[in-house]
Amino acid sequence: MSELPTGSKRRKTSGGATDDAPNNEVPKGDMELESSVPSEDDSEYATDSDSSTSSRASAPAVEIQDFVRVKKEKRALATKLRAKEMEVESLHAIIRDLQQQVNALKLAIPDNRTAATTTAPRTTAIPRPSIPATQVTHPRPSSNNTATSASQTRQPASTSRSTTSTSRNSSGSVIPLESETATINTESAETIPQPNVSVPVIPSASSGQNRVERQRTIGSYIAKEITSHQKNLIDRDLLHLFVKEFHPFSSVVVQLSSSSVVEEPSFRKVIKWIPGYELPSRKTISTTMIPALYQSCVENVRDLVSREAISVCLTTDCWTSANNENYMATTAHFITEGFTFKTVLLKCSYLSGSHTAVHLAEEIKNIILEWNLEGKVNYAISDNATNITKALADILSLKHYGCYAHSLNLIVQRALKELEPTLEKIKKIVTFFKRSSLNNEKLLKFQINSGVSQPKRLIQDVSTRWNSTFYMLRRFIELEEAIRATIALVDRNLPVLTGEEWKTCKEVCNILSPFEEMTNSMSGEKYMTGSAAIVVTRCLKGVCERFARTSTFSAATEKVVSSLRRGLTDRFGNIEKIIPLAICTLLDPRYKHHVFQDDSALSAAKTFLENLTIEMIEKNTSEQHNGGSCTSRSSVTIPFRNEPSAWGILDEIMGDKQPQASPISRAKKEIESYFQDDVLPRRDDDGNSSNVLNWWKTFRHIYPNLVKIFRINCNIVATSVPCERIFSKAGNLISEKRIRLSSEKVELILFLNANLESSDQ
Repeated sequence: MSELPTGSKRRKTSGGATDDAPNNEVPKGDMELESSVPSEDDSEYATDSDSSTSSRASAPAVEIQDFVRVKKEKRALATKLRAKEMEVESLHAIIRDLQQQVNALKLAIPDNRTAATTTAPRTTAIPRPSIPATQVTHPRPSSNNTATSASQTRQPASTSRSTTSTSRNSSGSVIPLESETATINTESAETIPQPNVSVPVIPSASSGQNRVERQRTIGSYIAKEITSHQKNLIDRDLLHLFVKEFHPFSSVVVQLSSSSVVEEPSFRKVIKWIPGYELPSRKTISTTMIPALYQSCVENVRDLVSREAISVCLTTDCWTSANNENYMATTAHFITEGFTFKTVLLKCSYLSGSHTAVHLAEEIKNIILEWNLEGKVNYAISDNATNITKALADILSLKHYGCYAHSLNLIVQRALKELEPTLEKIKKIVTFFKRSSLNNEKLLKFQINSGVSQPKRLIQDVSTRWNSTFYMLRRFIELEEAIRATIALVDRNLPVLTGEEWKTCKEVCNILSPFEEMTNSMSGEKYMTGSAAIVVTRCLKGVCERFARTSTFSAATEKVVSSLRRGLTDRFGNIEKIIPLAICTLLDPRYKHHVFQDDSALSAAKTFLENLTIEMIEKNTSEQHNGGSCTSRSSVTIPFRNEPSAWGILDEIMGDKQPQASPISRAKKEIESYFQDDVLPRRDDDGNSSNVLNWWKTFRHIYPNLVKIFRINCNIVATSVPCERIFSKAGNLISEKRIRLSSEKVELILFLNANLESSDQ
């Protein structure tokens, strides 16, 4: 082995062999700036202290110092890069928050400009600040010392970066450092908007184009000030908040410092997200906006009634508010030309003075005149109170029928008097648990310990509603075990039901269950309850007859069954003879003539229906004849050719050969065909009640005369429940917090609440 020159060091190559090279020689090839570059105190690069070689070692020493400086700059660059990456992550978080706010604004105010946003994923490059590289020459380290650069740190999942460092080319010259670039992969410009800077976009491989376009700014996502049309829509939706949900728009309350919704800071804060929309004040809403909406709604409903209602069924009921103000609601029900059942509130009137029959009749007459319903009221429904019955039937001479649900309520309440001693015990026990939260908690805990996942509470009845007593009784029986065990622990002075009383309660619940089912079906104004009155009566009578034949009932239960049968006979014994209800039943394709028990009543109803059909045929024929005559007379004044018509001669020949069927025969044929047609199933394939209106809409051309009779006569609801619902809403409106709401405002808001949807259609 030959000696090395003074100042030289022996180095190992990648293959394990030694590489004898003087310190002042630079190996050929590229030099990578990696972390494997020797440090300042690396022994392999230490120079000899011999003075004879100091001059030769000075040049490499300068290169090594420059090399070390570049390495330090590299490390500093990596540190800055990590800091920039953290800034980018923070910026992304801010952008995501802004995008959520922008999306919320888009939902509030539709903006067509957002449809133009790009949807294809793309990768956007955010250039880092370029850092100039120091051009130096230095010896290339051995490959066995190559290691991972410290600058190649772990990157966040959302970013990826490529680093290009200084290197030598084949000629030994230094290639400058390129600026490092962090790329951000975004799904779309709409998902994560970029900051308000110009950013070059890297074209996708599929585009095949090397084009540069400007990134959309955050400002382009924010909707500009709304138009007047959009403001009107927002105002209308705001008013719906008050009239449909009964949120207070007035801060006038009693002993409470509650404010209007529009004055709530949180609500106003939400509204600020709608650019350009200024929230109206409470006074503006109360004195301007709601009255204007009311006038618009009245006009729309008036137009609907005038255009679609060929006849109306009126329902009316009276109510007293929490502040002793008396109101009377009047609703109208009719079938439109498109075969939809409509219910509109004509008026919720404030009644002053006593509720005499004359006073009520005058109020109802004014409503009929106001809505131009003279001659269109075919039926009137109310409760069984004497004053309203006299006002409708005697003074106004309207066809009147007492509310079926109200009559059924009286029948069941009378029957439940047979259980009064047992019911008093049950009410006392229920009241005990209702008044004591501690004892009620024990009742619930017993159910949980028994494996009940959702424990139930006892129900207190309402004296004026028999079905509330039924619900109380049913829940009491359901919690029998828990009640027995809890009473034994909390209070031995409470009344205890005997075994016979428990048995009677269970039997009565089974008997009243069909009554509860029928009451619910009769309480829906969207159904033809007029046709169901006869059907429900027959079904309930049949149920009572079957229960009466049961010999295992207790004595108290037998008394209840007997009272129910007697009540149904007394109040609904002649219901099949009420012609309007009978016509509704005959023209209901679910029932037709099959549900009648009284043959004489059925015969009378059929005869009446036949007469109605004959009148309808004659009316149609007369209208056609008059129309043809008018056409003939008007044609005389128009010059026309005198040549005879070939088809006219044929009409003269065949005129006497074509017999015209009489209205009677045509009516009988149409009615007979209708009765022979298959009945409509009570339930459709999905288990829902069959839609009678859709059936008539489908068969209107097959039964052209009966369908007109159906629209005129089958709008009867048979209950005053629609009015009761109005007052149920009124009770929520006139709560203790809003007891000073004026009667005018009550009438106005209730009208809007009931009719706003109908007026929008």
